[in-house]
Amino acid sequence: MNVFFLSIKDLEKGKYLRKENKNLLKTEFGICDTIALCGKLEKVEKTDYGPRFWINDNSKDEDKLLGVIIGTFNKKVRKDAEKIMENFDKKEGKYVLLYGNPYHAKNKLYVNVNQDNSALLVDEKTYKKFHEMRERSNEHLVSLISKREKIYSKEVVKSKRVIECKDILNFIKKKGKVKIEEIEEEFSKFAEKDKIDEKILEILESGKAYEPKPGIIELIE
Repeated sequence: MNVFFLSIKDLEKGKYLRKENKNLLKTEFGICDTIALCGKLEKVEKTDYGPRFWINDNSKDEDKLLGVIIGTFNKKVRKDAEKIMENFDKKEGKYVLLYGNPYHAKNKLYVNVNQDNSALLVDEKTYKKFHEMRERSNEHLVSLISKREKIYSKEVVKSKRVIECKDILNFIKKKGKVKIEEIEEEFSKFAEKDKIDEKILEILESGKAYEPKPGIIELIE
């Protein structure tokens, strides 16, 4: 389980993915299968899927709420969820801490909350603490992503070296007859396709190799 602490704004900026029967969310911090949210409880109602409530975490400029469904078509899960919401209705000044899975339906992104203790009433202090932790953890994730990109960039630069005709000639010699596509693929990690093709043309013009058939290279003994 890969859990991200998100705000409603983060959630709306994310992109839903469906991969290997898993519901995933791609965010600027990476890809997760579970979302943790915390907001003030604004409204509750019953639906055919189970209880639904709306929360607000003030992460949007406009007063926009996030709708969350607790439960599924499974009657037992839905019944348990309804008991949770009964307790919600009995308390004042509610804030909700929840975790659930992203779900996409009718061109909308939802969060399905259907596990034990996955929707809890908390106080304002916990709400503020959650968002402090969220900001710190996401800053850390962004920093890690930036470092990985820099490392990858350096590795790519290191992997690029000057391709000499002798490198390609040695490769052809090992293979006997070689397709031009094979040469391009073999040396693609070191140079761009145009550069490799220039070297192939140079070898052909030098008379060290020829094309017995179009697209096939063979050394001249």
